[in-house]
Amino acid sequence: TINYTTTGTDTQTGCDSLIWIDGVTYTANNNTATHTLTNAAGCDSVVTLDLTINSSPTANTTANPASISAGQSSDLSAIVSGGAGPYNYSWDNGAGSSSVVTVSPTTTTTYTVTIIDNNTCNDTSSVTVIVTSIPPCPHTLNMYDSWGDGWNGSAVDVTVNGVAVVNGATVLTGSANSETFDATTGDVIALANWVTGSYTSEVSWDITDGDGTIIASGSHG
Repeated sequence: TINYTTTGTDTQTGCDSLIWIDGVTYTANNNTATHTLTNAAGCDSVVTLDLTINSSPTANTTANPASISAGQSSDLSAIVSGGAGPYNYSWDNGAGSSSVVTVSPTTTTTYTVTIIDNNTCNDTSSVTVIVTSIPPCPHTLNMYDSWGDGWNGSAVDVTVNGVAVVNGATVLTGSANSETFDATTGDVIALANWVTGSYTSEVSWDITDGDGTIIASGSHG
């Protein structure tokens, strides 16, 4: 029995490069490389490489703005060069699947996008959105008595997000008094637990922010 050498073609596709069975790393199309194996009959089996190398896309990311306060949003953009369109976008952290996504993290978060092109080649890029805490600023409860003899037993608490920050604020004597407390953007400020004294029609109040702007005002109760 005479056994003959066999031949074959190994068709491969790679992104940027490919390590073939001969151990060589190829970075360009190639249809001439060969490698000799031993077939089942013990004869040479010559394999010819038919290789197509595709260039991977290059991904870059931006965040606008890159630094936000809690409750604000940032637009993340994925910019692609190279590769072969159309492109698919996949952001982690549930950010979305388009080239531009809007996120509203509550803490500093890094987002990574994976871009896959039409040849299934891919690249990733990451961007970090910094979330800065808003420092509290002083607010003032200004209390007034139109008769000028104090609130005559009336008093009130100030709460921020339901927590008392001023207890029993009042005007003991005279026509005015004030109490200062801290609050920040988004906090809910309220007056609570009114104590009713005499001549409540004389009682009025307002709350000013750190710029001195009146943000709330009213009378007893």
